[in-house]
Amino acid sequence: MFWCSTGVIPLAWADESDKVVAQVVQAGSPPAVRFNELTWPEPESGVFRFQYLRSIYGQPYLATKRKRTLNLSFWSGWLIDRLGLVFDTRLDAFRRLREPDSKSETLGMGAATELVTGALQQSAQADQRNFPVAEIRPRRIQELLRLMQTMAARHPVGEGEGLEGYFSMGIVERRGASITSEALWVDYKRFCTTRGLPAIPRCEFLQVAPKRIRRLFGRTRVNSIGTRRGYNGIALVNETPATPGRGQDAFTAAPSADAHSTVTTVAVPLS
Repeated sequence: MFWCSTGVIPLAWADESDKVVAQVVQAGSPPAVRFNELTWPEPESGVFRFQYLRSIYGQPYLATKRKRTLNLSFWSGWLIDRLGLVFDTRLDAFRRLREPDSKSETLGMGAATELVTGALQQSAQADQRNFPVAEIRPRRIQELLRLMQTMAARHPVGEGEGLEGYFSMGIVERRGASITSEALWVDYKRFCTTRGLPAIPRCEFLQVAPKRIRRLFGRTRVNSIGTRRGYNGIALVNETPATPGRGQDAFTAAPSADAHSTVTTVAVPLS
């Protein structure tokens, strides 16, 4: 029986010649999983990430003969990872994802400063012997936050991706259907919101839509639908086809904003 208890992750290996008594908890073939996809419990997760970041950025503290200081590269990566932070360059603000599949929280600079200061104070309490407490001061924390903004930067995809995606996946040609320009705009906004994509302004969308629909479906003009402008023979992909009755079209009005749920962006953990 070989057992390596040192290092980041313990390893074990048993030779057939070893008389090891093993208890089968659950019969069957062991599942094969990607190591990077394993979710480790705390505090093991923190230990693994600490060792990983130390291998990239070096020791957490930089020591000279006179004093000890924080290695800001290490602490920037550590705090981004542990606090679940990304820096949205479009909003010029940090966003924090507390739990998987939960809504991200946008942090102002004051809230981000308070969060990072609190995390450093907890680290100082956990490592009272080595942590340089004098480093927890406003100027040093601002320096750390500027580095975190660079390391955690997430650049949003262009508005063109949302526009191209919507006209290729959001609408279809359907006989007997009709849709107003306003309803098309509302659904385009929903499409972008649920995918975390930036949307172009309403005035620009209403100018672009006729050209895109003409190119896709050969519709050469905008139709009048009641008192509104729109398109005949066009329907939303997520719309259930209805049987028109008494002169009613399958879709003639903009859907209510409450009819759609909202899905938010997910932060990408540091890897």
